[in-house]
Amino acid sequence: MARIRTIKPETWESEDLASVPVTAVLTFIGLLTQADDAGRHRDLPAVIAGRLWALRPDHTPAHVAHDLEQLAGRNLICRYTGCDGKAWLFPRSTGASRSSNAPCSPVPGRRPAGSPLTPRTRRTPSTS
Repeated sequence: MARIRTIKPETWESEDLASVPVTAVLTFIGLLTQADDAGRHRDLPAVIAGRLWALRPDHTPAHVAHDLEQLAGRNLICRYTGCDGKAWLFPRSTGASRSSNAPCSPVPGRRPAGSPLTPRTRRTPSTS
């Protein structure tokens, strides 16, 4: 569920964010607003493109997939396979606040507290 998030001023001074294309930065900030209270989001470029880039159809799911690769390459997002076997991601902190008063309901893709993540191998988009 989308939430109002606070972007701290130091976000704009992040060298990691400055090292990726502007569209990847916007995708990253958009992920912050779309993630659940625990910071999780399904790792589905088509869904992310539909939510964040709906009014910019020239930024396709393939472009979003590239944005996510750029962000993962700079360790700005963590991509993993949840306990439900599905692809998930969460943005890492770069000065943005994900605090919310809403309770966090358990979901199948939750990140267990204190346990290591199961990193995913890179996926290639299917051609079907």
